[in-house]
Amino acid sequence: MQNVLDVWKEVLETENIGVYDNFFDVGGNSILLISMHEKLEEIYPKALSISDIFCKPFNCYAGRSYWKTPKQKWKTQ
Repeated sequence: MQNVLDVWKEVLETENIGVYDNFFDVGGNSILLISMHEKLEEIYPKALSISDIFCKPFNCYAGRSYWKTPKQKWKTQ
């Protein structure tokens, strides 16, 4: 199973991404964000909205979070 960082690397087509990188600072844009969201939906259905990613575009939030049931937000540990 892919983790969040793997999805970032796939969408951004680079291996040079760390857990504290901002999605938009490492080459991401709104179209790639939607693509990333679609891939994350396959792994973690209904766990993360597009607006969640816009609000916290840092991989460390996603990488250190646990995914909760639908209608609940992800939470940093």
